[in-house]
Amino acid sequence: MTKKIIFGLFLLIGFFSSQISTNRVLADSTADTNTTFKLVKKSTDNLTMATPPSFDFGSLMISSQPVVAQSKGSGDLKIADLRGSGAGWKVQVQMTDFVDSDNPALVLTGAKLELAPIGIKADDDKNSTGVPSSNNIDVNDSLQTLIAANTGEGMGAWTADFASNNSAQLTIPANSKKGNYTTTITWVLSDTP
Repeated sequence: MTKKIIFGLFLLIGFFSSQISTNRVLADSTADTNTTFKLVKKSTDNLTMATPPSFDFGSLMISSQPVVAQSKGSGDLKIADLRGSGAGWKVQVQMTDFVDSDNPALVLTGAKLELAPIGIKADDDKNSTGVPSSNNIDVNDSLQTLIAANTGEGMGAWTADFASNNSAQLTIPANSKKGNYTTTITWVLSDTP
């Protein structure tokens, strides 16, 4: 009977030894594993616009010819799309009439304001989504698209350069009345390209 127990013990040890040897990873072998994660969007502020620029053309002289002046913006326009959908977006602008701040009944007719972002770049130089497009526009009282990110473009944080020279141009008609003129530019960020 002791022979049977010893023989059985050897069989059991042999079985476990073979199991251990088949589960070993040899030094020259490879093994693959999977890593998973779920990327979710922030619950609020998924598409935002910050620091829309203002423009100051200073003092200009009345002339018998149209007066053209250029200005840089007070800063750059910042847009962030953290929705994670790649759905695209657009920035549109419109403005009110140029009105004399001292005499609101005096409206400067025929004045033209042109906006032209100098460039648009991703805040992260490794951003692989498409770059939004920009348009030079004559701003008026209708919404016009200044910057657009089509589907698959403009994800992440972007800066539109208005702080460089010549991003805004003002044309004043000849023989205009003197005044301290001002206008309000409305900047609209929409979640559709």
